[in-house]
Amino acid sequence: MTYGIIVKKSGETIGAEPVSLSDVKQYLNVTFDAHDTKLTRLITSIRESLEQFKNVTLIDERSVNVSWQTFCDDEPLPFLPIKANTTVTVTDLLGVAIDASSFTLLDTGGFITLVGEFPNGVKLSYITSKQSISNNIKELLIRSVASCFESDMTPKQSVRKHFNYVEIY
Repeated sequence: MTYGIIVKKSGETIGAEPVSLSDVKQYLNVTFDAHDTKLTRLITSIRESLEQFKNVTLIDERSVNVSWQTFCDDEPLPFLPIKANTTVTVTDLLGVAIDASSFTLLDTGGFITLVGEFPNGVKLSYITSKQSISNNIKELLIRSVASCFESDMTPKQSVRKHFNYVEIY
């Protein structure tokens, strides 16, 4: 059984948000600047909620550290895709490198899965890159921001409402 996942992302966001303030204001038919600060915060909150919900990265890049207290069988890595030419570092929880013959990283359709047995835990470090999104996903992001702005809905609720049955790849 695999349990005890901890994910730490770098705090810095490198790159522009996938939707702009002007995109959201145009959708809402807002022509004044009184709500710009609130809308900008909502854009970031919606993006972060969507990244968490779908395990993708929607900004240019970030470093990710993921660890499991006990790891048996296989688990997909969160916040994909991994940046090209980036090495995934695999260590025990104390930071000691684990021999590559002890695990497999499977790449299936852009999703990376760690396969192995680590009863004493495992930690992975890697750099992610931006997941490209379609115009449909961009439109759903804008609608999610609008839902939060116009109603008493949290970013998490809005993302689940708009993206529950949507795949991002």
